[in-house]
Amino acid sequence: MLAIYKRIAASNEGAEYRSASKSKDVAPVSSKINLPKGLKFSTNNGSGARCFVYSIVMGLTGLSQANVERVVSEIARNAQVGGGWIASDSDTACAIIDEVERIFGISIQVIELQNSVSGPIISGRSHNALGSARRPIVIRNTGAHYDAII
Repeated sequence: MLAIYKRIAASNEGAEYRSASKSKDVAPVSSKINLPKGLKFSTNNGSGARCFVYSIVMGLTGLSQANVERVVSEIARNAQVGGGWIASDSDTACAIIDEVERIFGISIQVIELQNSVSGPIISGRSHNALGSARRPIVIRNTGAHYDAII
Protein backbone atom coordinates (compact mmCIF):
# COMPACT_ATOMS: atom_id res chain seq x y z
CA MET A 1 0.00 0.00 0.00
CA LEU A 2 2.85 2.36 0.71
CA ALA A 3 4.48 1.80 -2.67
CA ILE A 4 2.72 4.67 -4.41
CA TYR A 5 3.20 6.98 -1.41
CA LYS A 6 6.92 6.17 -1.14
CA ARG A 7 7.42 6.63 -4.89
CA ILE A 8 5.76 10.05 -4.88
CA ALA A 9 7.30 11.17 -1.60
CA ALA A 10 10.77 10.16 -2.80
CA SER A 11 10.44 12.06 -6.07
CA ASN A 12 10.76 15.80 -6.38
CA GLU A 13 7.37 15.90 -8.10
CA GLY A 14 5.37 15.62 -4.87
CA ALA A 15 3.75 18.49 -3.08
CA GLU A 16 1.58 18.96 -0.06
CA TYR A 17 -1.00 21.69 0.24
CA ARG A 18 -2.69 22.68 3.49
CA SER A 19 -6.11 23.25 1.96
CA ALA A 20 -8.20 21.43 -0.59
CA SER A 21 -8.97 24.65 -2.44
CA LYS A 22 -5.29 25.56 -2.74
CA SER A 23 -4.32 22.12 -4.01
CA LYS A 24 -7.10 22.21 -6.61
CA ASP A 25 -6.00 25.66 -7.83
CA VAL A 26 -2.27 24.92 -7.96
CA ALA A 27 -2.45 21.29 -9.11
CA PRO A 28 -5.88 20.58 -10.56
CA VAL A 29 -6.98 16.97 -10.83
CA SER A 30 -6.43 16.01 -14.45
CA SER A 31 -6.61 12.27 -14.93
CA LYS A 32 -6.67 8.95 -13.15
CA ILE A 33 -3.94 7.70 -10.85
CA ASN A 34 -2.23 4.58 -12.14
CA LEU A 35 -1.67 2.26 -9.21
CA PRO A 36 1.27 -0.11 -8.81
CA LYS A 37 0.54 -3.81 -9.16
CA GLY A 38 -1.27 -5.23 -6.15
CA LEU A 39 -3.06 -2.00 -5.19
CA LYS A 40 -6.64 -1.12 -6.08
CA PHE A 41 -9.26 1.52 -5.44
CA SER A 42 -11.94 0.75 -2.89
CA THR A 43 -14.74 2.99 -4.11
CA ASN A 44 -17.78 4.33 -2.32
CA ASN A 45 -20.80 6.37 -3.34
CA GLY A 46 -20.79 8.55 -0.23
CA SER A 47 -21.86 12.09 -0.96
CA GLY A 48 -20.77 15.31 0.64
CA ALA A 49 -18.50 14.79 3.61
CA ARG A 50 -19.31 11.09 3.96
CA CYS A 51 -16.92 9.96 1.19
CA PHE A 52 -13.97 11.10 3.34
CA VAL A 53 -15.21 8.99 6.27
CA TYR A 54 -15.94 5.99 4.04
CA SER A 55 -12.50 6.17 2.47
CA ILE A 56 -10.68 6.19 5.79
CA VAL A 57 -12.70 3.31 7.26
CA MET A 58 -12.59 1.25 4.06
CA GLY A 59 -8.84 1.88 3.74
CA LEU A 60 -8.26 0.84 7.34
CA THR A 61 -10.43 -2.27 7.29
CA GLY A 62 -10.30 -3.36 3.64
CA LEU A 63 -14.07 -3.86 3.83
CA SER A 64 -16.67 -2.74 1.29
CA GLN A 65 -18.97 0.23 1.74
CA ALA A 66 -21.90 -2.04 2.62
CA ASN A 67 -19.88 -3.60 5.45
CA VAL A 68 -18.89 -0.29 7.06
CA GLU A 69 -22.20 1.61 6.94
CA ARG A 70 -22.88 1.34 10.68
CA VAL A 71 -19.43 2.46 11.83
CA VAL A 72 -19.29 5.29 9.26
CA SER A 73 -22.62 6.60 10.54
CA GLU A 74 -21.34 6.42 14.12
CA ILE A 75 -18.13 8.27 13.22
CA ALA A 76 -20.01 10.94 11.26
CA ARG A 77 -22.48 11.45 14.12
CA ASN A 78 -19.81 11.62 16.85
CA ALA A 79 -17.51 13.89 14.79
CA GLN A 80 -20.49 16.11 13.92
CA VAL A 81 -19.89 15.74 10.20
CA GLY A 82 -22.21 17.83 8.06
CA GLY A 83 -22.15 18.22 4.32
CA GLY A 84 -19.66 19.61 1.88
CA TRP A 85 -15.97 18.99 1.23
CA ILE A 86 -13.58 17.93 3.99
CA ALA A 87 -10.00 19.12 3.56
CA SER A 88 -7.65 16.49 4.99
CA ASP A 89 -6.03 19.05 7.30
CA SER A 90 -9.26 20.56 8.62
CA ASP A 91 -10.69 20.50 12.14
CA THR A 92 -13.44 18.19 10.85
CA ALA A 93 -10.83 15.76 9.48
CA CYS A 94 -9.13 15.75 12.88
CA ALA A 95 -12.45 15.02 14.60
CA ILE A 96 -13.04 12.12 12.20
CA ILE A 97 -9.55 10.75 12.82
CA ASP A 98 -10.10 11.04 16.58
CA GLU A 99 -13.25 8.93 16.24
CA VAL A 100 -11.60 6.35 13.97
CA GLU A 101 -8.71 6.01 16.42
CA ARG A 102 -11.09 5.72 19.37
CA ILE A 103 -13.28 3.07 17.73
CA PHE A 104 -10.50 0.99 16.17
CA GLY A 105 -7.86 1.56 18.87
CA ILE A 106 -5.10 2.43 16.38
CA SER A 107 -3.27 5.64 15.44
CA ILE A 108 -3.56 6.53 11.76
CA GLN A 109 -2.21 9.01 9.26
CA VAL A 110 -4.33 9.87 6.23
CA ILE A 111 -2.33 10.46 3.06
CA GLU A 112 -4.28 12.10 0.26
CA LEU A 113 -3.14 11.58 -3.34
CA GLN A 114 -4.35 13.30 -6.46
CA ASN A 115 -3.21 13.23 -10.05
CA SER A 116 -2.44 16.75 -11.18
CA VAL A 117 -1.37 18.11 -14.54
CA SER A 118 2.22 17.43 -13.43
CA GLY A 119 1.57 13.86 -12.25
CA PRO A 120 0.67 12.29 -8.90
CA ILE A 121 1.12 14.52 -5.87
CA ILE A 122 0.53 14.25 -2.15
CA SER A 123 -2.09 16.95 -1.79
CA GLY A 124 -2.68 16.53 1.91
CA ARG A 125 -1.81 14.62 5.03
CA SER A 126 -3.57 14.56 8.33
CA HIS A 127 -2.99 12.98 11.68
CA ASN A 128 -3.40 13.73 15.31
CA ALA A 129 -0.50 14.97 17.40
CA LEU A 130 -0.30 11.93 19.66
CA GLY A 131 1.46 8.70 18.80
CA SER A 132 4.61 8.24 16.77
CA ALA A 133 3.62 4.93 15.17
CA ARG A 134 0.73 5.64 12.85
CA ARG A 135 -0.81 3.29 10.33
CA PRO A 136 -0.98 5.03 6.94
CA ILE A 137 -4.33 5.17 5.17
CA VAL A 138 -4.03 6.28 1.54
CA ILE A 139 -6.99 7.93 -0.15
CA ARG A 140 -7.51 9.34 -3.65
CA ASN A 141 -8.80 12.87 -4.19
CA THR A 142 -10.63 13.14 -7.53
CA GLY A 143 -11.40 16.81 -7.05
CA ALA A 144 -14.95 16.13 -5.91
CA HIS A 145 -14.76 12.78 -4.14
CA TYR A 146 -12.51 10.52 -2.04
CA ASP A 147 -11.88 6.78 -2.44
CA ALA A 148 -9.55 4.47 -0.53
CA ILE A 149 -6.46 2.85 -2.02
CA ILE A 150 -5.90 -0.64 -0.62
